[in-house]
Amino acid sequence: MGKTFLCLLSLLFIISCSNNHELIVKQAKDRTNLGVAYMRENKFSEAYKELEEAKKLYPDDPFVHYCLGIFYYKKKNWDKAMSEYKISLKLKPDFAAAHNNIGIVYLYKKEWNTAIFHFKKLINDYVYATPQFPLTHLGTAYYNKKKYHLALMYYHKALEIDPDYAGALIGSGNVYMELKDYSNALSFFNKTIEKKPHPDFLEKAHAQKKRVLKLMGKETSP
Repeated sequence: MGKTFLCLLSLLFIISCSNNHELIVKQAKDRTNLGVAYMRENKFSEAYKELEEAKKLYPDDPFVHYCLGIFYYKKKNWDKAMSEYKISLKLKPDFAAAHNNIGIVYLYKKEWNTAIFHFKKLINDYVYATPQFPLTHLGTAYYNKKKYHLALMYYHKALEIDPDYAGALIGSGNVYMELKDYSNALSFFNKTIEKKPHPDFLEKAHAQKKRVLKLMGKETSP
C-alpha cells in the first residue's frame, strides 16, 4: 500500500512538472509572437519588453533569441544582434534563417569573407524555402570584393529561382555598371522598376537608372 502510494505520488509529480513546462513554453511562445507583431508595427519598446519576458520564461528557445537578434538588427546594434543569433544557432545548429541573418550582419560590418561562409551554408540546404536571399547576399559580398563575375553568377542563380526578386535585379545592374556594360545595367534597372517592388528597392532602381543614363550621356526619362 505504501509503495503504491509513493509511485502514484511520483507519477502525479511528473505529470504536474510536465504540464507546468508546457504552460511556460506556451506563455513564452505567445509573448514572442506578440513581440514580433509589435516589431512589424515599429513599436520597438513594446516589442523589446515582450521578447525579454519570453526569454526569461524560456531561455532555451532558439526562436526568441532569433527574434531578439532581429530587434537589435533593426536598431542597428550589430554586436547584440550577432550575440542573439549565435545563441539561437547554439540551441539549434541547423537554424538556417539564423545563419542567413548572421551573414547579413557581417555584410553590414564589411566582413565579406565571414558573410560568404554563412551564406554558403544555406545555398545547398534543400529545406531552406528562400535560397534566392542568401544567393543574392553572396552576390553582394562578391560585388564588394570586386569579384564581379562571381557576383553576377550568384545574382543570376537567385533570379533563376525568383525572376522578380528586386535585390538580385538591382545587384545585376550594379555589376554591369562596374563592367561598363551600361546597356545591360539599364535593362536590369528598368526591369526592377517595372516590377514595382518595395519602395526601398524602387528608390534604388530609379537612382541607379539615373546614374547609368548619365554615364551613357542620355537625359533621364521624366
